[in-house]
Amino acid sequence: MYLSLHYVLLFPTGQLGWHRRMLRADVDENAGGDLNDEENPLIEEASTRKRKYVTQMEWFGYRLFPRVEESQHLFKAGKLLQEFIVDAWALTEQSRLNWVKFNQAKLRVESRQGLMDAAAADPTGKSADIGQRIILPSSFSGSTRNMIQNCQDALAINRHFGGPDLFMTVTANPNWPEVKESLGPGETPSDRPDIIVRTFHLKVKQILKDIYTNGIMGRAVARVWTIEFQKRGLPHMHMIIFLHPDDKLRTPEDVDSLLSAEFPDKETQPDLFELVKSLMVHTPCGNDHNNPNSPCIVNDKCSKGFPKQFCDQTTVNTDSYSNLRRRDTGKTYTVGQGASQQEVDNRWVVAYCAYFLWKYRCHINVECVASIKAIKYIYKYVYKGHDRTTM
Repeated sequence: MYLSLHYVLLFPTGQLGWHRRMLRADVDENAGGDLNDEENPLIEEASTRKRKYVTQMEWFGYRLFPRVEESQHLFKAGKLLQEFIVDAWALTEQSRLNWVKFNQAKLRVESRQGLMDAAAADPTGKSADIGQRIILPSSFSGSTRNMIQNCQDALAINRHFGGPDLFMTVTANPNWPEVKESLGPGETPSDRPDIIVRTFHLKVKQILKDIYTNGIMGRAVARVWTIEFQKRGLPHMHMIIFLHPDDKLRTPEDVDSLLSAEFPDKETQPDLFELVKSLMVHTPCGNDHNNPNSPCIVNDKCSKGFPKQFCDQTTVNTDSYSNLRRRDTGKTYTVGQGASQQEVDNRWVVAYCAYFLWKYRCHINVECVASIKAIKYIYKYVYKGHDRTTM
């Protein structure tokens, strides 16, 4: 009843929302049986037998997919659509948390009771030790145990395959033609986060295929990745790539054959030049390191290290990423519009792989990992957890 009571414009005829006994379309309605704990649809648990009931996430996923035979008014609601999506996830997440709360015994937390009793008996214990503890299992996405387990698995992969070789960051582009073609009249990409996320998901699948199946960067034997959302709502992926020992980038020539941090020639590669100029130039801090609104300025310095130093040759360092070649050609180019315009040269170009930039036409930063310090940083960065705020 909640959705039709709260979102009156989205459900004007009082349509019922999800409920726990909603049968799947491929299940016989006459099939008997009560809703027991093993068939609890509140969480998405893998099961060997066929699921009888529609889960909450499946129901919302169905509602958030446009269909020709159904009304499209939900997707024309603008900011109300975004509130509905956030509310849908909050409801689903709370249902999962409730299942964990009421099924602690099934999650084998009895072994931790001794530690809990010892903490409760300590007269110097803190207030955080008082009250009922709810243990989130490592299977709960986003929990601390989930993050720690994934990080430890990634470190085990790192040890087995002899260290990573490439660190790739892919950010969604709201101006992708696939996104714009799917927008309705008067809509902007920010009105339809569902389209951006679906497009990004398909692009990521193809990028993984190019790397792992097609071997665009050489024979990849393993990869580890996470997907995050920027505060503006655009998803982006951090991926660590492990190459076969025969295909590792061991010399500056190997690195230059795959990566670049320079503007391409404007005459011979005009399309690639425009892509680098619009997508691969570091512009947040500009030339003004005293601007308090710059997101990357820390202690009057760019936290990303821009502008970089000119160098004629690529060097493989022992303490960070490889320093890519950035030659001083004497050429500068204007990026940005209006008050944000600035003159840039090769020192401001973010490292990229020309093939992926040309094919996917979005910000794709590719760095060559050259040391244990960089390895430590990227694992901490990839598994840093969620941003938190007190409201």
